[in-house]
Amino acid sequence: MDSSIIVNNNFNLLRLIAALQVMFVHANGYLADKSDLSQNITSILNFSGVTVFFLISGFLISMSYAKNQDLKTYIKNRILRIYPGLYINIFIGIVILSIFIDLNFDFNFFKWLLTQISFLQFYNFEASKAFGTGEINAPLWTISIELVFYAILPIVFLINKKTKKILPCIFLISILFFIYNSSSDRNLFINKLINVSLAPYLFVFLIGFYFYIYFDLFHKYIKNKFFIYFATYVIGRICIHYFNNIFLDIFVNYFIFSFLVFSFAFSFEGLDKFLRGNDFTYGIYIYHMFFVNIFVQIGSGAGSIYVVYVAILSICCAIISWFFVEKPCLNLKSKSLYRSRMKNV
Repeated sequence: MDSSIIVNNNFNLLRLIAALQVMFVHANGYLADKSDLSQNITSILNFSGVTVFFLISGFLISMSYAKNQDLKTYIKNRILRIYPGLYINIFIGIVILSIFIDLNFDFNFFKWLLTQISFLQFYNFEASKAFGTGEINAPLWTISIELVFYAILPIVFLINKKTKKILPCIFLISILFFIYNSSSDRNLFINKLINVSLAPYLFVFLIGFYFYIYFDLFHKYIKNKFFIYFATYVIGRICIHYFNNIFLDIFVNYFIFSFLVFSFAFSFEGLDKFLRGNDFTYGIYIYHMFFVNIFVQIGSGAGSIYVVYVAILSICCAIISWFFVEKPCLNLKSKSLYRSRMKNV
């Protein structure tokens, strides 16, 4: 595999776009008036930023682990990437809750706190249902899934090394879970649990994993072919509009979309140079719902200007988080061959 080809990419820009998509969709959904402009913005952003994260994670973390399979180093690097920024975010969330609601530091609080500092971030604090949208920081549920994927990735590599037959079966089982989850009754506890588990989303991670494992094969089909996949994706979305079914949805929004995402990553070489290696993605993702909740709580009412306020405040928090928390912690990561370009992974 040509390392220079795989290192030169636009993944930082892709992640930033995905984080902004999640932020704008949430802010627009809760705060903007339902004008034509608001609906047009939602229509333009009608792709899944979370899917982008899962795909990129499957690729980049697989690459990181493949280059250094020392478990101690792998675990240390994963912890440094996720937890320092997360812990500061959780503390700020507690402060915000204390300001806006009567927060009791009782058993239920510490039970919730334990889930947040471990790997069960999808658990909702009962008291936060009285604040804003009803959940202090709903997007954190995806961190739980990311953490589980990090945990099983060494097993995925081991299975793939031993036999090529088992992973495709797991891939198909995950798709079956996705199909079930897409129409399940969320009032049932087991369905709620499935929805926030790895099962319906593992196939998305595995797409990213396979893009890395077979990168030499895929590269010639994705490099500088972004507009081909973009046109294909748009046609697919139109087909979904007129002939919607779950299988077409999976094919367009996950398989075709994955080619679109990775084609963008390996086209337009150097497009993300303006970021200068800075990665504000995580901060935007974990802080934006604080401001959405605050504006909902104080009853600011509907208005697109509040979407702008959320964007400005979230980006400011992301910049502070990156330079004062995330970047210093990432500099503690164990050195690797790809650290100069891939240190944000």
